[in-house]
Amino acid sequence: MKWKTGLVSLWIAGAAPLVGQSLPATELASLEVTARQHGHSTATLPASLQSFDEAFLHDFGLDSLSRTLAFVPGASVQEQSALFPGFSIRGITSDEGDAFFTPRVSVFQDGIAISDTRGALVELFDLQGVEVLKGPQSVQFGRSASSGAIHLLQNQPEFAHSGSLSVGAGHLDAIEVTAVANLELVPDQLTNRFALRRVRHDGYVENLAGGDLFAQDTLALRNSLRWRPSARWDLTLVGNYQKDTPSAVAFKQLRFPTIEGFTGPFGAPQLNRAEALHNSREIASLALTATGQLGDALTLTSITGWRRFNTRRELDADGSQALAFELTDFGHHRQYSQELRLDYAPPEVPWRAMIGAEAYWSERRIEDVFLTNEQEFWPLLRPLLRRNLSDRVRLGLIDAGVAPDLAAAQATGLAQLALPAAEDVPMIAADGTVQRVTHLPLSLANLQFAPPPLSGFAGLAGLPLSNSLHHESYVNESDRAIRDLFGSFTWAAPSGLEFDLGARWSAEDIETRYHVDPGNTPSVLGFIPIVTEQPAYPNAFFPVQSEQTATETVHSVTGQASVSYAWTDRQRTYFTVSRGVRPPVLRIDENGFTRLQPERLQHYELGYKGRFWDERLQLDAALFALTYENFQTFEVENARRRTVDAGRAQSRGVELTAQSQLTPTLWGILSYGYTRFRFNDTGTAGGTQLFAGNTSRLTPEQTASVGLRWTRPTSWGTWTFSPAWTWQSRVYFENSNDPALMQSAYGLATAQLYWNREAWQVTAWIENAFDEAYLLDAGNIGNDLGVPTYVPGPGRRFGLRLTRTF
Repeated sequence: MKWKTGLVSLWIAGAAPLVGQSLPATELASLEVTARQHGHSTATLPASLQSFDEAFLHDFGLDSLSRTLAFVPGASVQEQSALFPGFSIRGITSDEGDAFFTPRVSVFQDGIAISDTRGALVELFDLQGVEVLKGPQSVQFGRSASSGAIHLLQNQPEFAHSGSLSVGAGHLDAIEVTAVANLELVPDQLTNRFALRRVRHDGYVENLAGGDLFAQDTLALRNSLRWRPSARWDLTLVGNYQKDTPSAVAFKQLRFPTIEGFTGPFGAPQLNRAEALHNSREIASLALTATGQLGDALTLTSITGWRRFNTRRELDADGSQALAFELTDFGHHRQYSQELRLDYAPPEVPWRAMIGAEAYWSERRIEDVFLTNEQEFWPLLRPLLRRNLSDRVRLGLIDAGVAPDLAAAQATGLAQLALPAAEDVPMIAADGTVQRVTHLPLSLANLQFAPPPLSGFAGLAGLPLSNSLHHESYVNESDRAIRDLFGSFTWAAPSGLEFDLGARWSAEDIETRYHVDPGNTPSVLGFIPIVTEQPAYPNAFFPVQSEQTATETVHSVTGQASVSYAWTDRQRTYFTVSRGVRPPVLRIDENGFTRLQPERLQHYELGYKGRFWDERLQLDAALFALTYENFQTFEVENARRRTVDAGRAQSRGVELTAQSQLTPTLWGILSYGYTRFRFNDTGTAGGTQLFAGNTSRLTPEQTASVGLRWTRPTSWGTWTFSPAWTWQSRVYFENSNDPALMQSAYGLATAQLYWNREAWQVTAWIENAFDEAYLLDAGNIGNDLGVPTYVPGPGRRFGLRLTRTF
């Protein structure tokens, strides 16, 4: 691996002056990692924590979680869309969209959870910093942080007058405005901070049917009011509002040509509905944090939260100009939470403790509306039905006592008689035009020779297919009420040993609901089972169903224990054992009720944190191992998707991060992560399990990053140059590890050039400087129908920004 050797050599060469030169001591950034870690800093916390302060985010232009986590070994965020991200920490992926699932990775803002998939990505602006913790973090962040947590720390109101205004423009007709105003209303008692961010740019992918894709249009507002009635009490009320109206995701299939022919995954797609393909999201939240000093050693913290959001996604799921399989997805979410915690840290004793309670309520509703034109959909559906028909006949014959080989031959022959492959018509012709089939084939009459109930389909032969737009929808909902008790205890021995013990007990009431309404028009396709075992008529896909309900109350205990040893006041080693739990899935869908067992994660971590050379070099290293049971996922066969328990999995890895003040004007950061996640070969019962030997989706085995910040003061201002490069190895987009649905290794280069003079700053920035072509995702819903779709990542972007501080 030559690139690794080169990076290490460059770093050592750059660090060499530290040994031979007498440089002034420099205190590297070490954030206090919030009250949730009661008394720990990044240097003493017995866990793997990456903490990026406001200066780091600014200097490297990190305005999204995907770019920020590229500097975190073992963690990543896939931003296919702000409405549907995928989080991955140490091989554990969290990206399910149905209401039945709970996230594996917890995202926090203002001290409240914002982890629901459709609302987890928010605009990053006016931040104090970003924290990323790996491994189960249930004691500090709740049961949903079963594999890790991301914490967004927003700037708090200051008791002073200050502000800033930043305006910028760039590639793709980009416009951005960021404004901050901090006003002290009553000296040392009442202050208010208002922040605004407005970002818009055109899409980076052209839609040959009209408009563009991946455009952004975001307005984010925040107001924070802080009241300090006395020296012992501090209250902050934060309100956030964000409205997003981006254009849709560029799902592109490669099986059929566009009007420009076959142009590969990075060519322009031709998605019907043109400019009507758009997304929208509206988020509003309130968070009230009150902190009171009840004594010299006792602190009370109360966090009250409310949040709601509504989303709408438009998807061309088949990725083509045919109106074959379209989807409109509506999401509604509302939550309330109340947390109380007491921290006790007596100054004269070597221990401290925390105890708390939390209540959380949430309501989620997902409605998926499917649209199709029967005449345009039939050519795509026909090969799938032939395979489905063959499988059903084969299994029926085997059940009747026919030998498997003979049953397979007879089933294949009957399927060919009913739907001859020679008569298949491609959905898209060679010139890019959509081909319609007006009637079901007469050959379906051959099903009269099939065993019941398949023989009943013979009467469908020759029936007309509709040329109008058919739409139907299903709704899945989930309500949760959670009660938690938690606490932790830390004891520091005189020898330098420190012991931490924490636990959380959770009781959760779960109710899930599902129903299917009749479509706008009856569909002939509904007589033929497509995604269900039984016909769906009068619908095409999902049988009409009145509301079905499932309820359960579950209890869980999670926790962590750690021991650390301070070799010196600058070097520390720790070992942590932690346990995470994801509650059972109560899923009701077109195939009935499914209950999946709770996921259980056992996590072990050995780490080291050290600072050297007068605080100019900071090293963080971690070895981890985890085992996972009852991995909840899904599998697809002949267009039928079902939720399954993929069994057991394990992950092993190493993570390294170094940051250093290399010279008085040059600072650098270097990281490397190795994660080997594999589904076990056998399950708990001893049989071969699903995805045996595969890695999990969205998990690169290796990641690396390097960033430099060079500062040059002059008589007419200060120049700062911050180049960065992030790299990841091959990643699969499905747990099946289909080689056609993967992205090979790639790296992205970015750079920021600043000029500062007094209160003014001018910035030139570039992202993906070498215009690297890469995929964000592949497979998607289209893969269920035999037309996997591909989603390209953004190419080179650049711009200028002018900032004035007050």
